[in-house]
Amino acid sequence: MKWTPEQARAIELRDKNILVAAAAGSGKTAVLVERIKRLILEDKCPIDRMLIVTFTNAAASEMKEKIRRAIGQTVDELAEKAEAGDEQAAEDLTFLKEQLNLLPQAQISTFHAFALEIIRKYFYVIDVEPNFKICDDAQQVILRAEAMDALLEEQFEEGGEEFLRFLDCYSGDRNENRFREMIDHAYDTIQALPEPAQWLHEKVGMLAGNEDEENTALKQVMEVLWGMAEQNLKDAEAAINTNLRRAREAELPDAAALAEDDLIQIAKIREAFGDYDVLRDALGAFKLGTLRKTLYNPPEDSSLTSEEAEAMKNAASAGRDLAKKKVKALREEYFAQSAYAMADEMAQTYADAALIEKLLTRYSQLYREEKQHRGLVDFSDIEHYAWEILKDEEVSRYYREKYLHIFVDEYQDSNVMQEAFLQRICRENNLFLVGDVKQSIYKFRLAEPEIFQKRYQSYSQEENLLSEKIDLNRNFRSKRPVIDFVNEVFDFVMDGYDDAAALHMGDPFGDHYYDEP
Repeated sequence: MKWTPEQARAIELRDKNILVAAAAGSGKTAVLVERIKRLILEDKCPIDRMLIVTFTNAAASEMKEKIRRAIGQTVDELAEKAEAGDEQAAEDLTFLKEQLNLLPQAQISTFHAFALEIIRKYFYVIDVEPNFKICDDAQQVILRAEAMDALLEEQFEEGGEEFLRFLDCYSGDRNENRFREMIDHAYDTIQALPEPAQWLHEKVGMLAGNEDEENTALKQVMEVLWGMAEQNLKDAEAAINTNLRRAREAELPDAAALAEDDLIQIAKIREAFGDYDVLRDALGAFKLGTLRKTLYNPPEDSSLTSEEAEAMKNAASAGRDLAKKKVKALREEYFAQSAYAMADEMAQTYADAALIEKLLTRYSQLYREEKQHRGLVDFSDIEHYAWEILKDEEVSRYYREKYLHIFVDEYQDSNVMQEAFLQRICRENNLFLVGDVKQSIYKFRLAEPEIFQKRYQSYSQEENLLSEKIDLNRNFRSKRPVIDFVNEVFDFVMDGYDDAAALHMGDPFGDHYYDEP
């Protein structure tokens, strides 16, 4: 198989952490399998000295089968050479056959399956019983409902004024369903963190405020607000820049002038960055000029049809509406209050936040007791038990020494817990991470595509000598219209969608397509 230069580099590069930003249809699975095969054949790395993590059990089985086929094909080729008297081929053949025998036990699995392997091997480190069973979804729903019922029963029996007021504020008049959903959702969210209880306690404490301004929730909120302002303005500018580019390409000077003025209005908001209240005033003063229909009238000598001009006008109107919407969201949702009013309001939430911490802690305890009583663990327990075990330096060192290479597929769907996991077992230069942030769809399962983006930026820096990012952005699966459409969409919705992030046509016949089969 002929590899592209980028694919070849991803296969051949050694002694570095590698992040492969692999677009859909770019051959990333073939690259992954080829790299593993060459590590085995050329570097003589045993398959059981590799950790290969996939997102699903089905993907793990498929990966194992592809590796088996790739090695099996090479075994057949070497067998012919060995029969002809090639001693090196005979030696390689023996080694590859050993790898085929090791393959069924190789650690090619999901994060949870690997975590289970750690717990089964080192359960004694955290004093957990090794004969536990995994709680299925139905059991989990029942046990959590029972824990929630017990929590509410305790609180009602105590009859604390603080709890009753909280319930009155945050739940419905007829039942406690909204309260149940709030606690359940908060519990799920913090369980995706390595130290959920510690994190929660620290964040609640920050709401109390103290003399150290660097350690207050207000400062963190302000950082988030400035980040939101930056992102919304980038989105607004991108929409207007699209209008400007199209107007210039169509040689519509009046439409281009309107887009230029729109950008000036957005720039006035940017000039107010750095002062919260000044920015609020700038957002309140924001107003775009009128888009007159005549701005998109085709010039007499233009090849632009009236239908095309109308479509351009409608697209420009939609872009301006988006820009207005982004600025309006900043004005009405994020910068609606003065800085003083926001700080005062946040301070008032401390009592409720402290109660939520108390309720979550007790709910977690009750749920844990329900599971322990039945000898069950859920997937969150598996992650946290393994994490606690890996805090033991002897254990983490064992895995660092065991795995010469660590592969993670679908890296864009990793979460904070899994990222912390990797840091415990990786070396300084043995990660091979594959993903595509455009395909991240599991935010609702607490995936953090920002982890991928952060590594991408870090690995792009020249001073990072131990790491490198490789873009596989040639799509060999789709025709030109599909690729152009995908790029148009992501250029509009994704920050930093540059040439490296964009899809490029890999199929040499991608420009040849037919309207009919």
